Amino acid sequence: MEVGRRIKDVWIQKFSKKTIGEIIAYQSPRIVLVRQFDNKRVNFGNIVLLKDPFAPIKLGVALDYIGRDESILLRILEIDVPSELKDDISKSLKSISSNTAAVLEDDHILNKLDAESYLINVVV
Repeated sequence: MEVGRRIKDVWIQKFSKKTIGEIIAYQSPRIVLVRQFDNKRVNFGNIVLLKDPFAPIKLGVALDYIGRDESILLRILEIDVPSELKDDISKSLKSISSNTAAVLEDDHILNKLDAESYLINVVV
């Protein structure tokens, strides 16, 4: 039965997500630049999964667009991952490529992550 559960965990993801682009740079403090794959707009405050093979589990909040490279560049503010979500987010990251970003589309996690409160804490 343990094998069946492990297979299910790999194929059934906890969170719905859509890959939006490639992580191309880090700036300080806690800013990530993502080159989007297409020109579809990511809204301010969207929660984003960030998969970096050399860093711990990361989430971000979409801020704004800052220019163009080969495509449009999205600026994302890194936020801490709540401890109660680390396991589920870690499983979700398995299904996206390294150095990519994906917008979370699942209401379950979005209810637990209030982007505005993260931004207020950063500003204060």
